[in-house]
Amino acid sequence: MAAVKALALAALLVALVAPAARADDVEVYARVIVDATPLRAGPGQSYRSLGLARRGDTFRVRRRGTRGYWFQLERADGTLAWIYGETVYTHELGEGDGRRPNRVFAPPPLLGSHVEIAALFGVLGDGGIMSLRVTALVAPELGLEASGAVNVSPGGRLGVVGAGAVVNLFPEWPVVPFLAVGGGMSFVEPNADTFLLEGGNTPHLYGGGGLRFGFKGRFTVRVDVRSYVFFEADRYVTEEEYTGGVSVFF
Repeated sequence: MAAVKALALAALLVALVAPAARADDVEVYARVIVDATPLRAGPGQSYRSLGLARRGDTFRVRRRGTRGYWFQLERADGTLAWIYGETVYTHELGEGDGRRPNRVFAPPPLLGSHVEIAALFGVLGDGGIMSLRVTALVAPELGLEASGAVNVSPGGRLGVVGAGAVVNLFPEWPVVPFLAVGGGMSFVEPNADTFLLEGGNTPHLYGGGGLRFGFKGRFTVRVDVRSYVFFEADRYVTEEEYTGGVSVFF
């Protein structure tokens, strides 16, 4: 009799807990069913526009507004916005549905941003380098870059300033490859005869590329690889840069 009571109690507990567990596994998503609709900072037409959602875009629903027919959505970069309920179709996805989005990675916020500032650290030749790169985004696929860097090695110090263009391939992907090309001026202070460059000012050209890794919450890790050609009076010198760091977008 005790065993029967124990089994009955276990069955009752399963009956009570299982629906709650299934409910936790179900998430609500909203798919845009109109050509375009604004995403807003709050649940109303008077709130600031944060961009446009287009037909077929799908977002995770965080909650429904307490007034009016509005939904708070989670965007691909982890930020939140509101959308009018008449412009979307809501549906549920469960634990076994393979269409659930990635919870870690998100596209870098190239879409809708105007400026990228990257702080990078690594090596140039046989010395360490610290670089700051500011890019004005003409479009998600194209930016105009200004950069400054300091390279310190046993043979001396090298300051590098330059400007160029950055081409972003597939800016809507969580991992965005890019290409960079440009030129500028270098300022050389050798400590020893072994330093590759002579003292003074030296023009240079550079070319290369890299990858941006986007994460939820607008956090972006950036890796750069560049080749430099430094021009002196009767020769040229080449060096390779390998750097990594983080980017912020505005």
